[in-house]
Amino acid sequence: MEVRDYISLADNLRTERAAFEGGWDEMRRIIMPRATGNAYPDRVPDHSGGLEHSDVANNSLKKLASAHLTYITPLDRRWFTLRPVGFNKDGNQALNDWYSKVTEVMERELAVSNFYSVIHEVYLDRCLTGTGCMFAEMNINRQLIFRHIPTGTYAIAESESGDVDTLVRWFRLTAHQAAQKWKEEALGPKVRRALKDARRRYTDSFEFVQCVLPNPQGKLLSDHVPPGKRAWKDVIISLDDKKIVFESGFFEFPFLVTRFLRWGDSPYGVGPAWFARRTIRMAIDMEKILYTLGQTKAYPRLFLLAEQYAEAGPSFLRKRRNLACRANGAHKGSMISGWNTCGACTPRLKRLFTFPCWKPFPASTAR
Repeated sequence: MEVRDYISLADNLRTERAAFEGGWDEMRRIIMPRATGNAYPDRVPDHSGGLEHSDVANNSLKKLASAHLTYITPLDRRWFTLRPVGFNKDGNQALNDWYSKVTEVMERELAVSNFYSVIHEVYLDRCLTGTGCMFAEMNINRQLIFRHIPTGTYAIAESESGDVDTLVRWFRLTAHQAAQKWKEEALGPKVRRALKDARRRYTDSFEFVQCVLPNPQGKLLSDHVPPGKRAWKDVIISLDDKKIVFESGFFEFPFLVTRFLRWGDSPYGVGPAWFARRTIRMAIDMEKILYTLGQTKAYPRLFLLAEQYAEAGPSFLRKRRNLACRANGAHKGSMISGWNTCGACTPRLKRLFTFPCWKPFPASTAR
């Protein structure tokens, strides 16, 4: 496959994913806004004041994810065991002992790695958007490390048996980070120019796409094959330069993709939050209404004359929505002329001015 073939594959999988993106964005917005920063790292955090999401739904999501962590992958007890395939448990004691020893080694390596902190993020995605993803690899010190891949930054495809065997993900790196990861010689001209510019080296970011897919020429169950002959291809492309910056392979599929519930033939899952979204939105709207009613009760809206507006002071008026007018305009009935722009406004204003707080005003003012 050429560079354009990998890019076309990634674009096609992204197009198929687009049908789910609106639902994912809604779930993040009304339940866990922090997840938006994972899916869209370049976005500025929302400072709307917290009235756009439900704290109850947020806490419920965290409890469900914690239950996953406690019952599926508990840290305080063994949750997996390796056994030989095709042998009776007591048929070959030496083989059974070897698998038991490997289980202990794996358990110890997971405990000293970042697995349990990362899997918690994966469970949050699984319960929020219905699909969670984690990447396993070795660092430069040959230590096992895991990475949470947020929903919305990758696209997947399945094998005939329903297992995810193809994944493409998009990510951004600065020129400095890209040179550290793949060396300067592997980078394209645009990234290299930014690398040599002191002002752009650490600030300008470039987009890359990683494609992991089955290798038709790969061999299973063999650790003594070159990268090009392994079971899965691993290709990373610089989209700015349309250039392959890294090409290797994996013996096994390096991504864990988990789905809460399946939705038809789609490879993506559906989380429990999707079925509660109507109730969550209603709770958010009701909270907004109660918040507005409380504000109105504590700080009632007032009509003030222009002369009174200055006397009240900014500290008194800051928490109120007020309308200032001239004294002669108030007696002529033009005080509310700016509001009376539609037929529905007149009866509403009549009911408004019958509220007890308007009694101190002259009758001519409240016409």
